[in-house]
Amino acid sequence: MRKLLSTIVLAALLLSGVAAAQYYYDPLTGTWVPYGYPAYAAPQGYHGAPGQYGAPAAYGVPGAYGMDPMAAMDAMGQQLEAQLRQQQAQLDVYQQQMDAQMAQLVRYFIDLYRTTTGDTASPDEVAYYYGQAIHCQRYPVDCQIAAQSSQASAQALAQQNAAWQARMQQQQAGFDAANQAWWDQQAANDQAHEDFMNGVIRGVDPYTNAAGQTQMLPFAPSQGAYYQTPAGNPLYFDPSFNVWYEYRPDGTWVPYYGQP
Repeated sequence: MRKLLSTIVLAALLLSGVAAAQYYYDPLTGTWVPYGYPAYAAPQGYHGAPGQYGAPAAYGVPGAYGMDPMAAMDAMGQQLEAQLRQQQAQLDVYQQQMDAQMAQLVRYFIDLYRTTTGDTASPDEVAYYYGQAIHCQRYPVDCQIAAQSSQASAQALAQQNAAWQARMQQQQAGFDAANQAWWDQQAANDQAHEDFMNGVIRGVDPYTNAAGQTQMLPFAPSQGAYYQTPAGNPLYFDPSFNVWYEYRPDGTWVPYYGQP
């Protein structure tokens, strides 16, 4: 029984080492190297692994520099998902081992109660509870050590889980930041393209009135051309101040100011 309790404690402590580092094999050095930490300083133009010619890796993904940023982020996401799957697989194995050992321990307490008292009619839950009491009466030191080890193991597991969660959050935050930076750059590129098309090709600019209403209007309208608002109100251009005026049905003139 003491060996069984020790085995359970050992299995619980093993759970604290689930979040192991991930490695890849480096053929040039002949060593296993943690991802993200190269074993040597590779010369510029060669990454160090077969098929990795080019500039050093970007975003922590081998060979990602110079490739589509979305592909690099996809690789990061796939690596993170693979790590999570491996972590979960390890947890599942340890959980199965713990469940088997716990079932063996429960069976021991039930059998101890029934063989000691001769009671075979009580439910297993009752036999399990009183079987523990019988064991602790016979082996008080065992129960004391098991209780202390269980508490220490629970604390170690909690700390390890918190550290693992923090690492996962940090990796996800890095991925989210890279993803957001890419989208921001795309938005800036799109805006620059749109500004070029409007200003150079179409010859229009945004004009905004005091109420915040904006309309794309030509900054050099052709003479004789007629312009109006979406509501159908006529527009008149003052080139000396780069201002369009909307003439509304109530007889008021509303200015639309262009970019300075």
